[in-house]
Amino acid sequence: MDFKFTDEQELLRKMIQKFAEKEIAPRYEEIEKEGYQQDLTNKMADVGIVGIAVPEAYGGAGYDFVTQTMVIAELAKVNPGVAFTLEAHWKAIDQLVIYGSEEIKARWLPRANRELFTFGQTEPASGSDASTQQTTAVQTPDGWLLNGNKAFLTNGVKAASMYLILAITSPEKDTEHSRTVFILDNQNPGFENGRVEDFVGMRGCPVGDIYLSDALVPDIDRLGDIDQGMEIGHNAHHTARFLMGALAAGIQDAALKASINYIQERELFGGKMSHLDGIKFRISDIAMGLHATKLIIYQAAWLRDQEVDHKMETTTAKLFGSDQALKAANHAMQIFGAYGYSKEYPVEHLWRDAKALQYAEGAYEKLQLDIANSVLFESREEFML
Repeated sequence: MDFKFTDEQELLRKMIQKFAEKEIAPRYEEIEKEGYQQDLTNKMADVGIVGIAVPEAYGGAGYDFVTQTMVIAELAKVNPGVAFTLEAHWKAIDQLVIYGSEEIKARWLPRANRELFTFGQTEPASGSDASTQQTTAVQTPDGWLLNGNKAFLTNGVKAASMYLILAITSPEKDTEHSRTVFILDNQNPGFENGRVEDFVGMRGCPVGDIYLSDALVPDIDRLGDIDQGMEIGHNAHHTARFLMGALAAGIQDAALKASINYIQERELFGGKMSHLDGIKFRISDIAMGLHATKLIIYQAAWLRDQEVDHKMETTTAKLFGSDQALKAANHAMQIFGAYGYSKEYPVEHLWRDAKALQYAEGAYEKLQLDIANSVLFESREEFML
């Protein structure tokens, strides 16, 4: 693995940094108060950011996963919520690229350069335990009738216009072999928007519920084979997890930058706070966590680009990254003291944003089990003691 970005990646990174500082950073308070801003997505589409994961054949940039990871990390330095909308979008695009027929790709991917996707797996009574899902799809001569309620959709209601929906198609089979993924948009007559969650963090990314009532989807918009849905869902999670790690890296970077700026200006006990050993301990912890997170996420993304086994690494990227992001935000709040608890200063929102990473794309404890099972029961050489 080459740890140096290419010239093209460096140019893109500089463009993303300039865009984020000019278009996103000044609207922090607006986003915190009002939530998702559609015009920001439109501006990102105008400069090609939304379509970064879309193959060139369908009007996008076709960048690899290392580059996608870099872009998410840069945007998350400025506003993790805005970056989160792209994580969910690119995760869904990847499934169309892998499992979609040429007809599906031609129908949906060009739209993904401007419109956002999301993937509906979670339901009100079904999160980590997929066996309790209730959304169904029944085949008819005209296609498939979908009925059910999807919850906690990233980009749901306000941002996404295109949806991947996981539905039960063979209830007589076990969970892993009874679900299928379908594609529909929010103009489908059987589609209805539900509530939007009022989360404490990630304010720039809407999360909401949708309802499907006899939503007719033609068979040509079935993604993959019948009953292949859980495979697609698992793959989507692993695509998302190193991007979630990139979100975490962005939060850590922001916490480190804010803390350094503060302690180099703030005076305490007759000198700058930067000279205090206790403060240095916290800065060291943030810096080490950030460095380790970057190594993990780019290794995971690189492995994904090489199309080799990457599940352990992607899970680690999300789990370790979210843990370090929360620690970094907490360190920053402690460094700022009482000011860190105030909304007038730029660190308390990092804690709120970081906490979301321990729920999205796999609960913290579930991922711990996944990693332990990989180490204990898979015969990968690097796990052998």
